[in-house]
Amino acid sequence: MSLPIKLELQPHTVIVKPGDAANLTVKGPSGMCMGFNVVDKALLLLNNDNVLKEDEIF
Repeated sequence: MSLPIKLELQPHTVIVKPGDAANLTVKGPSGMCMGFNVVDKALLLLNNDNVLKEDEIF
């Protein structure tokens, strides 16, 4: 049984261009573990087979 977790993500910039810095504020319960998978859309255009998907992680 899993309990609902309140997680808040707040991007400081909505659109990020190549070479730009980006900040993301993440708020959640203390002791929570999380990970991020960031993919450039160009990678998907070249080859979708090399993108790590959620079902391959868990």
